[in-house]
Amino acid sequence: MRFPSLIFLFCAFLSGVAFTASRATRCRADPKNIQGDRPGSGSHQRRTAATTPLPPEIVKSVSADTGEPVMFPSHGGFAWGLSTKPVTYGNPVSVLLWMYNSTDEPKSAFTCTDIDVFWVSGIDVFDSSGQRMQSLEEEEKRISPGDIVKWLPMCSRNFMFSVPPHSCVHGTFSQLEPDFSRDLRRYYSLPPGRYVIVPAERGRDGTPVNRTLPEPNNGLTVIVQEPQVK
Repeated sequence: MRFPSLIFLFCAFLSGVAFTASRATRCRADPKNIQGDRPGSGSHQRRTAATTPLPPEIVKSVSADTGEPVMFPSHGGFAWGLSTKPVTYGNPVSVLLWMYNSTDEPKSAFTCTDIDVFWVSGIDVFDSSGQRMQSLEEEEKRISPGDIVKWLPMCSRNFMFSVPPHSCVHGTFSQLEPDFSRDLRRYYSLPPGRYVIVPAERGRDGTPVNRTLPEPNNGLTVIVQEPQVK
């Protein structure tokens, strides 16, 4: 995934510390994980049908603690993916990040210039009517879509980590790690309803190319349920 060189130089200056991604979970074969998340079970994540089958390395790592990710198109050797699970309104809307290295060589990424920028500008959220939702920053007129320069001062840490070839790293719901998991409420106002996350598409001026949902089957469904009445 390519981002303005200004961001890379600024954030790389902020940190010279290597990040090993040890806090994230690497994809690995674990039969117990596969058995524990059968389709149709209460823990099985609701998701829209992805058009591309998941790589075996990812399939073997899916569990009730990770959800089943929807993988987006590859950028710079990484396939970026997200997983979630239905939540009740008022609770964190946790979304997990997956990064899959599909190449034959180790790939490096940065927590700020790659992961943080992905969370801020790499995805769009659409509501159940198919309309693109404005982020909290957009609603408050503090930032325009894709305007990373204004967001740049918020990025105060930038650590490098490496992902081995044909493997991935991802978050878990039991241990929510800051880089590989985010509460979607941090970026959007999400009343009870059904939402879809898709890769962001921007024009040269940073404005969204699509304001209505173009390919719902290529996105991740997020369900925020009504709170139960006692």
